[in-house]
Amino acid sequence: MTQGVSRMPQPGTFRRRLAGAVAAACLTGGIVLGFPGQGLSQADGTGAATPTDCRIVNAVAEPVVAASPAASPSATPVASPVTPDLATPVASPVAEAEAEPADPNAPLLDELTVTSAALLACLNERNFELYAQLTSDAFRGQLFGSGQPLPADEFAVLAESFADTENRIVEVVAYERIDEVTASVDVTYVSAFQQRTGIWTFAKENVDGLDVWVLQGEELIPSNIPEGAATIDVTFENNGYQLDPASAASTDVILNLSNPTDDDHEALVLRFEDGVTTDALLQSTSASLPEGVSLIGQATILAGGEGTMLLTGLAPGEYTIVDLFPDEDGLPYLSSGMIATFTVTD
Repeated sequence: MTQGVSRMPQPGTFRRRLAGAVAAACLTGGIVLGFPGQGLSQADGTGAATPTDCRIVNAVAEPVVAASPAASPSATPVASPVTPDLATPVASPVAEAEAEPADPNAPLLDELTVTSAALLACLNERNFELYAQLTSDAFRGQLFGSGQPLPADEFAVLAESFADTENRIVEVVAYERIDEVTASVDVTYVSAFQQRTGIWTFAKENVDGLDVWVLQGEELIPSNIPEGAATIDVTFENNGYQLDPASAASTDVILNLSNPTDDDHEALVLRFEDGVTTDALLQSTSASLPEGVSLIGQATILAGGEGTMLLTGLAPGEYTIVDLFPDEDGLPYLSSGMIATFTVTD
């Protein structure tokens, strides 16, 4: 199932710059970071609690290659003098302890988790200079929806358009060693209210004299759907959206997005404070969302394409879907009717 493309058009107009807020979410964002049940220690050897600040994490853990079974004495039980005792596990606490050996790569998984948290924190704190040091040119280009590398200095300028959004990591799992200096993990994270899961690929590089895991790229994969999530089908039209149904009795909502039109469109989900309307979007010249408008989530659906958007933790109330991509005349599709609302009930 496709999660939709979160790509950013070239900056210049409000819409194009605003898209960066969610494109950044495709990889990270800004919020209180939590690691439920992981109890990680700091990867720089200080033994402190898991950091939630933007910083360089020293890469000190090494991937472990499992020993060949043929070379391990335990692979030949017949040769082990303690084998008969295994028939009486009550009398053999040693055998019981050996039943669940520790994962030798756990320290490296923890280190990549802490590194992922630091990346999110850099966006949370709007420390784009350090964020650029911890990401590759290729990834930064991907973040902006381009196949071209994006240098750090250009990124720092464009990133000022990112909206302030709250982000957090849900979990980091499935460590895979690719080669001596490259590894990947599956990262589930929430940006604003949108949950994504991606395979983040890291390479060990030297940053300011330290070995550091630098993010090279992300491949989005389907997220686990929360139990009880509501579903709304959203069909894109040339001048609007069709929603079925237009309400959801759940704080978790899946938007199934279908764009049968000949143009690329987006579903930009926003929440407006009382008294604020979409006119604020059309009249704004700022690179950020107007006051009284909150970002909930975003997905770009290419012409003829489909995708999904998973929104979590929504409060009861009305939510608005708009398309601020420019049409052939350079005007946002919102101005020609690309707007719809749905309601979340208790």
